[in-house]
Amino acid sequence: MQIELGQENAPDSRQLHVSACGRISRDALARINDVVTPVAGPDWRSMQLMLDLTDATFLDSAGISSLLSLRDEMDRQSGGMVLCSVPQQLNQMFEIIGMSSLIPVADSVRRAKEMIAQ
Repeated sequence: MQIELGQENAPDSRQLHVSACGRISRDALARINDVVTPVAGPDWRSMQLMLDLTDATFLDSAGISSLLSLRDEMDRQSGGMVLCSVPQQLNQMFEIIGMSSLIPVADSVRRAKEMIAQ
């Protein structure tokens, strides 16, 4: 899996746009810290994270568990997380397991920004 920061991330912004591409697993999600910390600082978990899954192709049960752990960690530090642009295949799985009741899911980055602003 490849992790990329969105272009609109500004040093003074409280919002982070991170894209996860390819296969998403526990190990891959652990790399988010390595990518985000140099740009947003060590306290990035207190920010609002938009995790863009547009180019995600697979998410295993360990990846789901890691997403929930990241959400819990961000909640503890007064941050938040919205999953956005979820591909149809993953969205069907999210519906089956009730993911949107655990982590907010937006159909686009624009909608994720609106949800964060509320």
